[in-house]
Amino acid sequence: MNRPRIVSWLPIAGMLAVVAGGLGWLLLGFAGNRGGVEPWAGAADVARSVPTNSAQAGSTLEYFVERPGATMTLADVERLPADAWRRWPGASHYTGGFGTVLWARVTLRNAESQARSGVLADADFFADRVDAWVLAEAADTTAAAEERVGVNALHLVSGEGVAPAAKAVPGRAVAFSVSVPAHGEQVVYLRAEDFFRPFFQLEWWPDAAAYHAAKTRGLIAEAVYFGGLLALLGYNVLLWVRLRLADIGYYAAYLSMAGTFMVLGRVWGPELGWALGSPGLETALTLAMAVSGFFLARFAREFLELKQRGGWGDRIAGWLAAMMLALALAALSTPWLKQAIWLPITVAGIGVTHGGLVVLAAIAWRAGARQARFFVLSFGCLSAGSLPLVAVQLWKLDVKNAAMMGLMIGSALEMLLLSLAVADRFATAQREKAAAQARLIEEAEQRQVIEAAYADELEIEVAERTRDLEAANTDKDRMLIALGHDLRSPLAALTQRAELLRGGSGSRPPMATTAEKVLGEFSGDVAGAGRQMLLLIEDIVLWARLRAGAQPASSAHPVSGLVTPVVRLHRPLAERRGVALTVDVPESLAAWTDLVLAQTMVRNLVGNAVKFARSRVEVIARTEADAVRITVRDDGPGLPSAVLARLRGEASAAGDNGEGGGMGLRLSQEIGMTLGARIEAGSGGAGGGAELSVILPATDRGAGEAIS
Repeated sequence: MNRPRIVSWLPIAGMLAVVAGGLGWLLLGFAGNRGGVEPWAGAADVARSVPTNSAQAGSTLEYFVERPGATMTLADVERLPADAWRRWPGASHYTGGFGTVLWARVTLRNAESQARSGVLADADFFADRVDAWVLAEAADTTAAAEERVGVNALHLVSGEGVAPAAKAVPGRAVAFSVSVPAHGEQVVYLRAEDFFRPFFQLEWWPDAAAYHAAKTRGLIAEAVYFGGLLALLGYNVLLWVRLRLADIGYYAAYLSMAGTFMVLGRVWGPELGWALGSPGLETALTLAMAVSGFFLARFAREFLELKQRGGWGDRIAGWLAAMMLALALAALSTPWLKQAIWLPITVAGIGVTHGGLVVLAAIAWRAGARQARFFVLSFGCLSAGSLPLVAVQLWKLDVKNAAMMGLMIGSALEMLLLSLAVADRFATAQREKAAAQARLIEEAEQRQVIEAAYADELEIEVAERTRDLEAANTDKDRMLIALGHDLRSPLAALTQRAELLRGGSGSRPPMATTAEKVLGEFSGDVAGAGRQMLLLIEDIVLWARLRAGAQPASSAHPVSGLVTPVVRLHRPLAERRGVALTVDVPESLAAWTDLVLAQTMVRNLVGNAVKFARSRVEVIARTEADAVRITVRDDGPGLPSAVLARLRGEASAAGDNGEGGGMGLRLSQEIGMTLGARIEAGSGGAGGGAELSVILPATDRGAGEAIS
């Protein structure tokens, strides 16, 4: 694995330190400055008679839990006996049971000589609706949504489910403006109700300006935080629109759902002009968290290339995504369960998902996945930021707001690092694109060279094919000339004899010639001409088969069995012409060939020899090395020079018009090429004539007997 140099991490580490320090100061220092809030004297302080130094020394906070279905009024609560109320125990918050209504009685005392105009607020803003009744004449008559109850109380409303315009103090917090007269006291009754269970975590700000200043600082800090998240989201959405890569799309979806969870968790609905109470808020929180986990698992699967790597890592990521999707679907049942049980279960599920993905990223990093380092570091930052919130949930420490700020810092660092990972992915994609374009240009240039070379080769091949076609056309013309020549001779002879027979030529047959003799000779001529034309037709059919690509069926055959039928066929013509036809073929000689094709070759050579011989034709077969040579020799005028040149491969298409060579000789040449045999031409000796030889592959006599 290629380990990155330490120097390459320095800019990232420096940036993270700056962002973490800036967010820490902004959320914990600037927004966490809560100067002006006065502490309550808890029940433990009263029992120990520990005096307080606050300006409202002696102020008390008491709680009462209304029974389900009681629907008590303010008058009913005022008539409660003193022992019905419980003194605030000094814990961070106070809660009622499921389906109950929680009442609080706050007695604010002012030991100063001037009246105090402050704000009574619920720091955790959990309840859906909180009603406040400010007793006595010092009530703030300028508060929004006020309503007189009798003559002794001013009715104010607030809460998560209350429309922003109807709230006593605008904003997300449950807050009420209260004035305490100099050297006097002010009693405020609070009634909280919630779909699940009501909570109170009351704070008293004797100076309203200090409360509003702290609120403004918190809004500024969180606005900067959410603005940064929105910028990261916009950047990643633009990257996805440009590249359309699956991992960037999944990360943008994760970032949007995580940001939605933070907006809901910090109760920014009233700040944005809309109200969302229970159970809608808990359902939306659970759904946003679960869906963000689903997209995170899908992002990790694509970003770490687990699908391409295969194996159990890809399956685990798929299981985690399926688990978070199942939790998202289960969260929709929250309004019917009357309990927000899916929220803590989903928190555990998102923790398992993060932990599993960190392990997969670490394994992928060690396996060489360079981008996995961002994944591991981002979840490390998120885990570090989440630890305080986990501690708050486990041990109920009184630093819940600060712990939430830690989670916001950790999540911001996580999203920033993953955005850096996506940016690195974008840079890698750009480099790969540039490299691919360079390869495409190189391949295009290579293709051009190949195409040019192929065009040259194609041009040469076309020229060769054109020459072959021209040669084939020329050969066809020669064959037609030879065919006409071979058909003309027997037909002319028959016509001439028929003219003599009917006396149409002007000459008379000798007196000694009887009708039977003439008819006998004519019958013989007709039979001979018919035989020649049948053989010619057979040669034409064989020539067509060879041109169509017919393959020979070769086997071992005795040469005597090949030559004897041919000699028997041509002996009558030789006797009529007074030509001696002799055969010298050893009985033991055998050849490996196609019997029909070989006989056709020898038949055409013997036929030409008998046609042109003066007195003799010899057929001789001998063995030469691994071949059998069958020679046909005659004492005729010899072969024309054009035919000799063609047989020796010296004739050109322009110089040979087909005269002097019949179809039989041309067919023999084509058969020889098909059989792998050679035809050699030579002189008949001192007496003149022609000598044509066929050289066939030899085989032993025993094989020839067995097959033939």
